[in-house]
Amino acid sequence: MPDVDTFLFGNGLTVSDYFISSDGLIGFTDANGREFDLLIDHSGLADAALYRLKALGVAHVSPNGS
Repeated sequence: MPDVDTFLFGNGLTVSDYFISSDGLIGFTDANGREFDLLIDHSGLADAALYRLKALGVAHVSPNGS
């Protein structure tokens, strides 16, 4: 399994770029302000990424963006 910090931040994204939806999905906002779901095809990595982002204080948002 890849290092979770390398996976999340290795391409230049920062903690402030990420958000966690109310149903526990990870998303991010790119440099142009567009929002995307972060698709992770490895359950262990997905769990580790969610845990890491929560530990770093990433904001939880509702479906309407609040």
